[in-house]
Amino acid sequence: MMVMRSCMMGKSASRNVSTSTLKSVTAQDECVKRHESDTSCLNNGSVRAPGLVDAQLDKPPVYEIDTAAHFYTDMETTDRDELIGWARAIAVKLKFAIVIGKSDNDNDIRKQYFRLDCERGGRYVSTNKKLKFDQTSTRKCGCPFRLRGYCNADKTWHLTIVNGIHNHELDKAVEGHLIVDRLKPEEKQFMDEMSRNLVLPKNIMSTLKEREI
Repeated sequence: MMVMRSCMMGKSASRNVSTSTLKSVTAQDECVKRHESDTSCLNNGSVRAPGLVDAQLDKPPVYEIDTAAHFYTDMETTDRDELIGWARAIAVKLKFAIVIGKSDNDNDIRKQYFRLDCERGGRYVSTNKKLKFDQTSTRKCGCPFRLRGYCNADKTWHLTIVNGIHNHELDKAVEGHLIVDRLKPEEKQFMDEMSRNLVLPKNIMSTLKEREI
């Protein structure tokens, strides 16, 4: 009798487990059918609480735009500003702006050098000072783009690429950039035309000063 009762209890427990499993599977199938196009239904059959957003859906797009090929050059010049002007003209064509991140022009121990960064490099630091609004200051996103210019013993300047990658989308227009906005509309047009005609940046700036437009 005890063996028979144990056997019957085992069968009953087995039926309960099977029934529970069947209900779970059925509930999950019903959830999938009801919420087939609803992201609030999770894979385990449960429903996400209203107002919560899937972390995968909330991630911003990731950009990795390589502009290094545009800055490879064997240019040698005794004029530091000419090299910087050349790099800036290339950047304007690509729809971003370059700023001087660091410079060392007179040091007896180390070579003279300068560092050029994308204007969106670094992070924005708020300040209590009331300054004129600058759109570029709020656009900083830690862009790693960086060029480095250095002066050899023969006093000639060269440009190297440290990192040609941008972690942001390049703008459709250069309006709103701090460096470019310092020019008048007609100056921007003139600079663009001269750059397309392969005129050296040094000559472009000299012509701008002479024209006084």
